Amino acid sequence: MCTVTFVPISKTHFVLNSNRDESPLRSPQALYDHGEKQLVYPREPYAGGTWICVSKKGTWVCLLNGAFAKHVRRPPYRRSRGLVVLDFFDYTEVTDFFEYYDLNHIEPFTIIAWSGLHLYDFRWDGERRYLKELNTQKAHIWSSCPLYSPKIQAKREQWFADFLNQQELVEASQILEFHKHAGDGNKENDLIMERYQGQLRTVSITTIEQKETTLSLFYNDLVHEKNDSRTYTILSQEA
Repeated sequence: MCTVTFVPISKTHFVLNSNRDESPLRSPQALYDHGEKQLVYPREPYAGGTWICVSKKGTWVCLLNGAFAKHVRRPPYRRSRGLVVLDFFDYTEVTDFFEYYDLNHIEPFTIIAWSGLHLYDFRWDGERRYLKELNTQKAHIWSSCPLYSPKIQAKREQWFADFLNQQELVEASQILEFHKHAGDGNKENDLIMERYQGQLRTVSITTIEQKETTLSLFYNDLVHEKNDSRTYTILSQEA
């Protein structure tokens, strides 16, 4: 599931968008406020996990299924990846999660994480961990490898590059339009996708926008045609 982009608007203004490709039965209709942990996220109706979550302290996480290549599923798994996202916030230092979290019997995934003005790409392929810190002044795109072949991923990367090259000064609203309309007319692989007569489709678009000390989360549920949002002053942010 998922297509994710990260775009720096300026040195202090960043936008992440996530298109979630999933069964419509698994699409939340609103954001959930986890007051005890000071987290906000769209909460899965079954396991109670999520694929994207922000902390009022300024840390956020977005998960894609798979690591580098399509894998063979070997259930049962010890814990759902949606709950792994929430477990991330139990660690004071995000690098401790990357190094020490118990990943035995967890299905492969990719996590894009932001903390302390650092952007990380963390992958678990079922056997090994891979961590890379990314340039926050460059745009990035990810497509979930279980759904999109390397050829389709490369095509989507080109759509993204073409979109950015057409903008003199990119704005958050333009990035959202890219997530709504990018593609070549092939419903199976456009950013708003649909397969198996709608049993698998893009069910939502979620946007995280950070401006200096302000953090916003915008949720657009495409299944029920509902929107929800939160905006916070970040409680603390380490450089």
